[in-house]
Amino acid sequence: GFILTPAWRVEPIIFRDNLIGILVVDCDRYSHFPTHEAGNQVCSGKGDTMRNAKGFSLLELMIVLGIVMVVSAISVPSLIKANRGYQLQSSAREIAQVLQAAKFKAIGSNASKTITFDTSANSFVSSAGVTTTLPANVKFEALPGSMIAPAMIQTASGNSLTGQKSNAKLAISLATGATANQFKVSFSSRGIPEVEPGVVNWLYLSNQDGERVAVVLTSAGGVEVKQLRNGVWE
Repeated sequence: GFILTPAWRVEPIIFRDNLIGILVVDCDRYSHFPTHEAGNQVCSGKGDTMRNAKGFSLLELMIVLGIVMVVSAISVPSLIKANRGYQLQSSAREIAQVLQAAKFKAIGSNASKTITFDTSANSFVSSAGVTTTLPANVKFEALPGSMIAPAMIQTASGNSLTGQKSNAKLAISLATGATANQFKVSFSSRGIPEVEPGVVNWLYLSNQDGERVAVVLTSAGGVEVKQLRNGVWE
């Protein structure tokens, strides 16, 4: 520590009415350096610049607040739309993962595994019996008349194979389940869909912004997720 002598001055450092520190000045020293403005102001008792520091004016705060409101008005809707797009893609990936999981479970257990989709409940039941409901803004939906299906689906729908749906725009092409709104796919113990070789199945998902994705399942057990971007399936 040190001992303060009469030549030392202690000055509080105040910023925006808050004490943020203490300035200790050796006035004997600063008397030899008259050009040192801060030290001389403290020693001469003429006041200090720290104490007189000002905050923002009301006008400045209003301008900043206005800028924040304008930026929010522009960015928030875009963020909400981006989140809906993320939920759509996430739902498609989750369905693809459930299909892959059923395939491997069928192989591991040497038994058939089935997944059920319900368009009325907007949900699906995994091979483990777990029911998953799609987000509120995501649903199973057929393609509108003006929209072209992915090339793989268009080609498959033209084949005359048993079990192959010919309408490439159906919301879900899988076999009908217990009701007209339920569709199912079963994987054999070999991990492949129980369909005729060459048959391609699919399901379409959409959100309220008109964005669409397709989950495609081949007869060999391959699963692909395709998204429609600027009129092109990728």
